[in-house]
Amino acid sequence: MAGTAAAEGRGVDRQGIFMSAKRSLARLGGVAAVSAAALTTVGVPVPAGAQPPGWEVVASGLDAPRDLAWGLDGELLVAEAGRGGDTCVELPSEGPDDEGSELCFGLTSGVTEITEDGQERVLDGLPSVSVAGPAGEEPIGVEDLSTDHWTGETYLAMGLGATPEERDSLLPEAGSILGHLVRVVGDGVEPVADLAQYEADQNPDSGEPGSEVDSNPEGVLAVYGQQFVVDAGGNDLLHRGVDGHLSTLAVFGATEQPAPPFLELPPGATIPAQAVPTEVVLGPDGALYVSELTGFPFTVGSAKVLRWDANGVTTYAEGFTNIVDIDFGPDGSLYVLELAQDSLLAPESGGRLTRIGPDGDREVVEDEGLPFPTSVLVGEEGDLYLTVNGVAIGGGEVWHRSAP
Repeated sequence: MAGTAAAEGRGVDRQGIFMSAKRSLARLGGVAAVSAAALTTVGVPVPAGAQPPGWEVVASGLDAPRDLAWGLDGELLVAEAGRGGDTCVELPSEGPDDEGSELCFGLTSGVTEITEDGQERVLDGLPSVSVAGPAGEEPIGVEDLSTDHWTGETYLAMGLGATPEERDSLLPEAGSILGHLVRVVGDGVEPVADLAQYEADQNPDSGEPGSEVDSNPEGVLAVYGQQFVVDAGGNDLLHRGVDGHLSTLAVFGATEQPAPPFLELPPGATIPAQAVPTEVVLGPDGALYVSELTGFPFTVGSAKVLRWDANGVTTYAEGFTNIVDIDFGPDGSLYVLELAQDSLLAPESGGRLTRIGPDGDREVVEDEGLPFPTSVLVGEEGDLYLTVNGVAIGGGEVWHRSAP
């Protein structure tokens, strides 16, 4: 992929090659469309020491931290999407006002371990791509991780935001595991499922608006020898059984949302917004819970937490905006992390963390000073951990707050 090459774009609501510089930041590696102005307001790293009262920094200098998980021995693990690299391909202009951008590849993604002794990259050299342009650099790489405490195995969701054909034609061979579910083996990884190819072969959300082939594995849950994955591009929940067989458990359909004024559509017009699932967790009741980012136009209050069991999908909680992560606490409370509480299209919008008690009551835990939060994790004693500056190269942090 040395030098430059051209690739076709697909329009305002299309899903182009690894999205575009104006999409991949808000999509955390390709999950929705957003303007460059919105990107710069939600993606600016917070200065050191500027965290809200009660929070402390336990790790810093991270490259686009995307998710948190507990390791087998209670260590805190952070998925880092990386910083792309030096092997670049030029992406096409999307119009007269588009300054252009480049897709750059490198082996800079990985996993960092945090203990009382500090932080250390324990898994390195995994593929990362970043889109460099007017909106900044938006890396895609390791998007999520989960350790199966029954088998002792750790699995990673490798992001993509494209089709397998685009991946295989544009990236070096080392980038071929993007769009895969991989298992950590020693100091490396082993691909166990090509989720992008599954999307190309099955396209489970076919028939929905904007349902062209697009895969961006965003969340993974590993439990009892099985893995569950949400594909933010495919808008579905996938299952990999103990025998390695892949299947679709649920498809999350688009909803009609009011058209933003800048589209200059007739009054009352609506446009379809995709679900864009971002995380899957196991609930205390044994059901699976899935969070929605929602796609363009990122309508305030349109994001939900969905519940899946053998009877299908139901809504567990609604009225949120751009949910990026969820996690259950030891008392059965669900913590919901919003990437942008006022929508990704708002001139300025920070994150918000909300607790939903077992009785359904809601409490805002933090709604000020959360710059581009990407993950929440709850400890056994109710301690809270957040990743912030989730697209910042070298500026990502992990924050900790003790239980009340």
